[in-house]
Amino acid sequence: MSNIIIQDPAIVELTVNDLDNTVELNITDALSLNDTVSLEAGELIQSHHALYVSFSSTPKVFTLKNINAHKQYVHLFCGVSLNSAAQGEIVKFKNLGVIEDPSFNYNASSGLYIAADGKMTEVNTEDHFSFQIGIILTDKKVFINPKVPILK
Repeated sequence: MSNIIIQDPAIVELTVNDLDNTVELNITDALSLNDTVSLEAGELIQSHHALYVSFSSTPKVFTLKNINAHKQYVHLFCGVSLNSAAQGEIVKFKNLGVIEDPSFNYNASSGLYIAADGKMTEVNTEDHFSFQIGIILTDKKVFINPKVPILK
């Protein structure tokens, strides 16, 4: 069973490739800064971690981690989780906009990247490319706005 919960279906585009049996999810620029998207977790998901979408039979989200070893998933980045969820539960995530949390402890005016474990970090830890997913606005607030990955 697939769970895609979106307020406005015009913001999501699913592309099916029959040749290699893949599906690509595109969250268009029509997303407003307050919108969230929800999909089923394909594994245990922790809050405030980068996610990617996989389409084996139904779309599910997974933590985007160990990017150097799994570069093929970077283009499937879909956002940052807003809640924790067990496999099969619904994960809410944000692809664009502000996330504020009292547990954050960032240095303002820095870029926001993905750590090896998938958690957001202000340090670019990747050896082979840079993938900035946003910027840090204050110590407790980040703005998610992913950039195109750049090879180093």
